Amino acid sequence: MARVYANTTDNVAADALAAGVSQTATLTDADSPADWIAFVYEAAVTILENSNGNLPTHLIMTPSYFAALGRLVDDSGRPLFPAVGPMNAYGSVTPGNMDALAFGLRVVVDRFLPAGNLIVADASGFENWETPKGAISIENPSQLSRTIAWRGYFASVMIDATKFVKRG
Repeated sequence: MARVYANTTDNVAADALAAGVSQTATLTDADSPADWIAFVYEAAVTILENSNGNLPTHLIMTPSYFAALGRLVDDSGRPLFPAVGPMNAYGSVTPGNMDALAFGLRVVVDRFLPAGNLIVADASGFENWETPKGAISIENPSQLSRTIAWRGYFASVMIDATKFVKRG
């Protein structure tokens, strides 16, 4: 029940985030390192110019974009984000590690983001509040049964949409 609750709140947060982003930047080819770099910097400039002078901190994406990001290679066929971080790498992305960096931004992969979402963000512009209450059990003497449920309070809000740019 806790997993169902966690998945539900994650889905609510992902939907609220995706719905709250209106600024866009162009990523034409998800298999092109040059297009990724252009997209990230175009988004960074949009955030910097339209927010209160903020710069992005996170790169938020669906699993399909995560796979595309991990497959990026330079002109010599070397991974752009190798598992071992040489000094000239743009970051390090591995399939089994949640602590990934790409283009200096923290990578967040969420399977509940609506398809096609790739977002450059200053994470201070979006907030989640949660008070998990846990399991609850209610006796039903007339039915000789017990009802068991999982509960909590959860809310998401886009505080400042100028700090977010999605792939348009």
